[in-house]
Amino acid sequence: MKQNWRNGRRITTRLLALVVLLSLIAACGGAPATQNPTAAPAAPTAAPAATSAPAPTSAPAPTAAPAATSAPEPTAAPVPTAAPATNNEPNASAGNPEPGTPGGTMTGAWVGPCCVGVDNANPMNAGGDHHWLDKIYSHLVTYDVGYKGLMGDLAEKWSVSDDNLTWTFNLRKGVKWHDGSDFTADDVAFSIEVCLDPKAGGCVQASQLAAIKGGKDFIDGKATSIPGLEVADPLTIKISTETPNAALADTLAETYILQKASLGKVPRDQVGKSAYWTTKPIGTGPFKFAKYEAGQFIEVERFDDYFRGKPLLDKLIRREFKDPATALLAFDKGEIDFAYVTADEVEREQQNANAIVIPGPSQVDNAITMNPAKNGAFSNPKCN
Repeated sequence: MKQNWRNGRRITTRLLALVVLLSLIAACGGAPATQNPTAAPAAPTAAPAATSAPAPTSAPAPTAAPAATSAPEPTAAPVPTAAPATNNEPNASAGNPEPGTPGGTMTGAWVGPCCVGVDNANPMNAGGDHHWLDKIYSHLVTYDVGYKGLMGDLAEKWSVSDDNLTWTFNLRKGVKWHDGSDFTADDVAFSIEVCLDPKAGGCVQASQLAAIKGGKDFIDGKATSIPGLEVADPLTIKISTETPNAALADTLAETYILQKASLGKVPRDQVGKSAYWTTKPIGTGPFKFAKYEAGQFIEVERFDDYFRGKPLLDKLIRREFKDPATALLAFDKGEIDFAYVTADEVEREQQNANAIVIPGPSQVDNAITMNPAKNGAFSNPKCN
């Protein structure tokens, strides 16, 4: 399962790029966008200026998602992605958003090597949909925008004991769940326990989190609790491992924190397939769940009490596309505001006067696996 997730999230060779309407990028920088019906995604500060590009004509409303025509006419919409730096937040300033004007709806296509689909709503099995689900849910720690170092997310800071066995995470004060309730260390302990519980339907990070003291016995049904999880107080959680585990922070950067009060009401053996994820999920991310249509779209709306600050966009709509080529056609028609492009499509979109291609790291690993059932030679270690 870990292999599948990494195939969906990490590309080191930059085979993916983001393509967005050029006039929308101009809007992110503060330039006027007179006929732009929707808002733009966040753009790197190094993106070329787009003020000289012609604004596109009004785009037709997408047929597979609710029309965004009722949204206010936007001029900018990057979502804040980084908090002020702490002693655990290297390069945090790299995530500062460009200035912009509030308002608008962004409709996009999370499709291709990056992603799975709109129906993949359970964050414990995020697959390649990390970039979408982290709009709804948060982690204890995360990577900066350049993937060069870890920074705090729900945790403000952390430390490791002298014997390298116990990690102490100090949580941010004042973090709210989407229902307005307080986020606490109990939610962190609950999230890790659910991830480790095989009755919950599987969790991508379970094999790595099993390194927590007592984690393997819990997975095997030999224990009903995990002694390596200690809630010291509402804003402090201690996580102890059986042996020194430098990779724990990286694992926690991929482990979504879920609300105990709401998800805890779902029987543990129903969590994996529960309608909770597509009807009433509650997170701490910048956007909260609004609407979902199976196989068609999912819509989220701005969470005004987001701990990093109120997002500028009013809404995000993720439309379902079966492949990147179909999504790119919709983009070229003006039906959506951004899509991923593969290397062979970059040159094509660079010729689009109303679009801009934004390259950048996504840390997805692409791999080719040989099937020895098809050719016995593939089972020879010398061939692997």
